[in-house]
Amino acid sequence: MKKIYVVFISILLFLVGCNNSVSNEPINEEKQLNDFILSIQTDKSVYEEEDIIEVSSHFEYVGEEIQFDEKPQFSIVIENKENGTVVKQVAFDDVKKTMQKGDEFSQTIKDLKLQKGNYQLYVGTSFSVGPHNNLIITTPREFEVK
Repeated sequence: MKKIYVVFISILLFLVGCNNSVSNEPINEEKQLNDFILSIQTDKSVYEEEDIIEVSSHFEYVGEEIQFDEKPQFSIVIENKENGTVVKQVAFDDVKKTMQKGDEFSQTIKDLKLQKGNYQLYVGTSFSVGPHNNLIITTPREFEVK
């Protein structure tokens, strides 16, 4: 009977230990609307305060040629999760008015350092093609700086 208790307690301690471990998986969020794919990535989801954070985002077109009414607007946003303030917002550079199949616009935030805290990031775009106005925003993904 004692062996059963020892095995049960060992399994319980193992499960509690696994449950408390913090996952440090990369962030990779993607949204697709028709022939457009918008994504945002980081190399991990938990950083130390002295770490340099790098965030990259891509907007890909998988259809045939398309002509936007005006250049699309893109913005990577990083917010403080506790108070909702925007701590960093970066617009895409080199956006064009036309895209061919497989074309991609991208932007990277490099050399970013943040204070300890919980943050969330996402990327959004708005554009119009003919009578259609489009808005794509990735789901906000959380990361932490310890």
